[in-house]
Amino acid sequence: MLMKEQNLFISNFKKFGLLLVCSAGILMLFVILLNTIVENQIIFKSEISGAAKINRILNENHKEEIPILGSSRANGSFVPSIINENCYNYGINGTHSNVWIFFLRQELKKDKTTPIIINMDLEGLQSSLGDINNYIPHSANKGIKKLVAENKQNLPSGVFKYFGTFESYYKFFLNERISFTKKVDQGGTFEIERLSKEKFDKLVNQRLKAETAFLVNNLAFKELDSLIQATDRIVILAVAPYHKSYFNNFVNYESAERYLDVLNKSTNCHVLNYGRMVLNDSMFSNTSHLNYSGALAFSKKLKSDLDELGIQ
Repeated sequence: MLMKEQNLFISNFKKFGLLLVCSAGILMLFVILLNTIVENQIIFKSEISGAAKINRILNENHKEEIPILGSSRANGSFVPSIINENCYNYGINGTHSNVWIFFLRQELKKDKTTPIIINMDLEGLQSSLGDINNYIPHSANKGIKKLVAENKQNLPSGVFKYFGTFESYYKFFLNERISFTKKVDQGGTFEIERLSKEKFDKLVNQRLKAETAFLVNNLAFKELDSLIQATDRIVILAVAPYHKSYFNNFVNYESAERYLDVLNKSTNCHVLNYGRMVLNDSMFSNTSHLNYSGALAFSKKLKSDLDELGIQ
């Protein structure tokens, strides 16, 4: 009798174990399917999200596309449809040159001949990843792993990598479709609202008290210079406009000019510095970023200058 009870217990335990394994397997398959749906129908369907832009630069090759690379100043200053119908804005908020240099490396791997437009920030070549969630969909990519590790951060991986992050991706998805304060244009995101004079004057006063400097990063500069010289494609290094107050306490502006002059010596590189372009205060969202009105004025000027240079 005891033996039968033991055998029955072992049999039930095996059934329970098998049920548990099957349930875990079904759960894993469900999560993998859910991840695929989230990536293809939410994350990569939002052209304004950093995650979608990373996916585009890594996995898509649009032969006629003219990429615009850079930080939030690229994202909110260069209106692609004004500059060229084939332009696409890859600018990502919160990032610095480490990210757009990574984008540049990926772009130069592609079999293309179109120009490349890069926004240069006058703070120099610095390092910042921005929102870490942008990189999670490609946490298995070696280049992404290296980029994130260089900034001393870690990425979640595996089937549960999106746990707790869905809201971040869905926000971009919704904002692109129903936002009343932003204009979306071929990857770019532009502030429609204008600040009141009182609010903008407050920002100007804060800027006037702040010190601004060009950070000298020789290692990043050499990498950028070598990438430009290693390609036959035309590279446009454009400095988007700043408010005039930005230059009030700029302690080493001559260093920025000197570095830009060196890059401009490459036969396939054109440096176009619009940093001091005169625009009305109403065309800025703060002292270093344009609103949509300012972005339109700047983009029209850039297009005109590119046309004069014969760059289409």
